[in-house]
Amino acid sequence: MSSIERTGDSMSRTNLRPALVFFLAAVLLYGPTMFALPVTVIWSALFAALLWLSFPWANRGRRNLWALASAAAALGAVWLGYPWRWLMLAVATWIPLFAPHDRFSTDPRLEAVCAAIASLTGLYALATDTLGLQHVWAEPASRVLSSLVSSVSSQPFSGGPTYLGLHFVFAYILGCLAIFAVSGRLNRRAALNLGTALGGGIAGYLLLLTTFARLTGLTGLWFFALASCLALMFAAMIAAYSSVVSREPVAAVRPKLSAALIGVAIASLIASAAPVIIESGQARRSVMFLSEQGANFQPTSPLDFSDKFTPSFGWLAIYLEGAGYEVSWGALSANDLERVQTVVVINVVNKLSDEAREAVSRFLQDGGSLLILADHTLYPDSSHPLDSIMNPAGITLNFDSARSLFDSGWEQPNLQFYQHPVTSGITDETQTQIATGASLRVRPPARTLVAAKIGFVDDPDMNNPSQGYLGDLKYSPGERLGDIPLVAAGRFGSGKVLVFGDTSSFQNPSLAAGARFVDQVFNWLAYTHKLGAAWMPAALIVAGLITGAVGGRFGLRRAGMFASAMTAALSGLVVCVLLLEMPGWIHPAPKTRFGGASAVIDSSHFPSFSSGDIWGAQGLAGLHHNILRNQLLPIQMEVFDPDTLSRAETLFLIGPQIPYTASEIAEIERFVRDGGRLIVSAGWEERRGVEGLLGRFGMSIEPIPFGRLTIDTGSGIVEMPKAWPLTVEDPTASYCLTKWDKPVAVTRVLGRGRVTVIGDSMFLLNPNIETISGYKIGNIQFLRAHAFSSAGH
Repeated sequence: MSSIERTGDSMSRTNLRPALVFFLAAVLLYGPTMFALPVTVIWSALFAALLWLSFPWANRGRRNLWALASAAAALGAVWLGYPWRWLMLAVATWIPLFAPHDRFSTDPRLEAVCAAIASLTGLYALATDTLGLQHVWAEPASRVLSSLVSSVSSQPFSGGPTYLGLHFVFAYILGCLAIFAVSGRLNRRAALNLGTALGGGIAGYLLLLTTFARLTGLTGLWFFALASCLALMFAAMIAAYSSVVSREPVAAVRPKLSAALIGVAIASLIASAAPVIIESGQARRSVMFLSEQGANFQPTSPLDFSDKFTPSFGWLAIYLEGAGYEVSWGALSANDLERVQTVVVINVVNKLSDEAREAVSRFLQDGGSLLILADHTLYPDSSHPLDSIMNPAGITLNFDSARSLFDSGWEQPNLQFYQHPVTSGITDETQTQIATGASLRVRPPARTLVAAKIGFVDDPDMNNPSQGYLGDLKYSPGERLGDIPLVAAGRFGSGKVLVFGDTSSFQNPSLAAGARFVDQVFNWLAYTHKLGAAWMPAALIVAGLITGAVGGRFGLRRAGMFASAMTAALSGLVVCVLLLEMPGWIHPAPKTRFGGASAVIDSSHFPSFSSGDIWGAQGLAGLHHNILRNQLLPIQMEVFDPDTLSRAETLFLIGPQIPYTASEIAEIERFVRDGGRLIVSAGWEERRGVEGLLGRFGMSIEPIPFGRLTIDTGSGIVEMPKAWPLTVEDPTASYCLTKWDKPVAVTRVLGRGRVTVIGDSMFLLNPNIETISGYKIGNIQFLRAHAFSSAGH
């Protein structure tokens, strides 16, 4: 290969690889918002392209096979999700820096540029997530830019960093600084190039922003297009700037692998000790609810169908007791507070007395925890009785309603879950059951735990007191758009303050899908800390950077300060990832199993219902409410768990798509023989998922579509939207519902329990049981007779 060809190849890669790395970082920054489910596929494709460009030399002999193995491992880790993707992106861009020197190696400056972009952007994203830095710089910048947009669009506008594309801007600035740092000579010309790149990028951003503001009128989801244009524009400018810098003399920047790992090892050691310090303390599993507060704790009767319009928390206390907590009721007095760790305050409206405020302050100063559940438009004077606690903790409750831009609500992937023990492993909006509630104002040292990336703040209507001062329930110009805090955590002395702007996550029906979230909330509140650890994440990241720089400088003297800085950046990135993940490894949230009366809905075998669209046509909210009315707690079993099953009274299997294993079938049979009630709702389409199980009980589904049926049982009308007949071998089985001399619902006694099979996978869905606007009493009575009768464990 001639020198000209090699030069051309280097120039082409200089133009392409930094642009691709930056675009990958941009997709990661906005991925959950922009692409939702396809983000993993898109990111994987781009990552594979990056690897292909990074390792043209990897198939040149056995000595480079390790690079292929590392690349394959990095690509596989793409599917592990955030925050590991950031670490894998950094690793993939750092691997070429340690490659053997030969004529197939790429430009060392190019490799350093890509590594710097990935590491610095990853540090920014993870540090923002860990420390809540968006409230330090992004919110003030958002206010300034919103004023600019308002003047251009001739209408009021208030947008968050997501809608304004500010994360892209900061990533671009970091990318330019990375390229500047690896330039051959840091002289006046290099500084001029940097100023040109930064100025041009910011000018291009402002031009795009004002253009979109003028053309779209800031309606709808215009920021999708803005974010896409910003990503492409900034990637092209990164490529252009990198190409300009590549004309400078080349500086030696390739470090040695062993030396670079020194700083990473030291930083990892510090990070590994961090969780022990942060989580040091003792868990006190005691919870007190206020005796006098604006919340309904009364259970509902089996025939009270108005309960879905009356928020009730009666099952929350029962659930906590069943999960091993000591639950009590009391007042905000010194005597009542001294014997508990966590106090739950729900929709408190009355002002606190001086004695109560003093008692709560002392309780928190001594390490207690306070959970404040508020709701939208309850405080028209814009003050909360516990403002004296929330304000010093950095949290303020707004008098408004935080709403989704989508008619279906938060079921769309538009909530951002920041890394915290409360949100650990929470990636789906349905796991939190957050609905319409008040927005929060959060300032350091408080942290936002859950934010609405795609949502708006609906201003209250002061002329509508009968409807709780609700506004017009639609976005109007000037209302806050995007990045709305919904859940925040702060500290008051040595104690914890956790504030929700909505109570839905803790209401009775939410416990079925949101039990894990509730468990993590109360588990975090139960810990008392011996050391105040609010400053610990920042101190550890700084320590990681310092030790990384020291380690890099110690082993990389010949490579200059850039290698030391890059080692420090990668060390800090590793510290951040470990800091986010290791607390869950060392002090994982306990797997709480409810010990009371429960009805388990199995969702571990790809059922035919939807966990997200809770009140939709494929949802189970109606079933949840009927379970609660019959004094059982609905529990959704995400992973088949014999222990959870053994504690239940009723098990629902609704159209499973994946067959049950022999061991699982044996556990289900044992559950029934011990007195459990099994309800199987499936049609011919789901026969593959249930044929092994039904065969164990001597039943099967016939391939004869009966379609929609109406059957008069004598005690009521039962409707089946999509019926299939059943074949039963046991002559002692009871035919519950028949049509044309064929059974479509059958019950069989087995041991001390019974099995009921309904030949219709849609029978238990909302339209056939209960919706927001109505219910089918015949189906509900049939369900009660077979799923909730007295023959139980």
